[in-house]
Amino acid sequence: MRIYPTFEVFAVAFLSLALTIILAPAWIAFLKSKSIGEEIRIDGPVKHLAKQGTPTMGGVLILFAALIPFLLRARMTTTSIVAVILTISCGLLGFIDDYLKVNRVRSLGLKARYKLLVQLIITIAIGLVVTRYANISTTVYIPVIKTGIN
Repeated sequence: MRIYPTFEVFAVAFLSLALTIILAPAWIAFLKSKSIGEEIRIDGPVKHLAKQGTPTMGGVLILFAALIPFLLRARMTTTSIVAVILTISCGLLGFIDDYLKVNRVRSLGLKARYKLLVQLIITIAIGLVVTRYANISTTVYIPVIKTGIN
């Protein structure tokens, strides 16, 4: 029986959603029990004070819930391995940002310029790897024109 790639994508997305829904309450309870939550600045808007203690690091759950079904269902090709490495790299950056917020007990994690710099480094590294070693083309095909643009 042939399984269409579109079905595979929707199956992985559905499994990721289901895993997130199932694990989220336990993850939030765990974060609250460890007092891992937002710290709000006193000099900020009054409305923001309601956010005090809101659990942070939800991205860890989302990353886990997205990667597990993908790794179980996807065909391991060069493209899929690059996608996993890229996802984990950006997820690690988000984790470091949240960890610094929690560890420093303040609302500031990594500065925006450092996050952008790390994202740029990740992008350049992945771009070099896929164009030089993974034989992934940089040609963009535009269907209306029917020619490729390099």
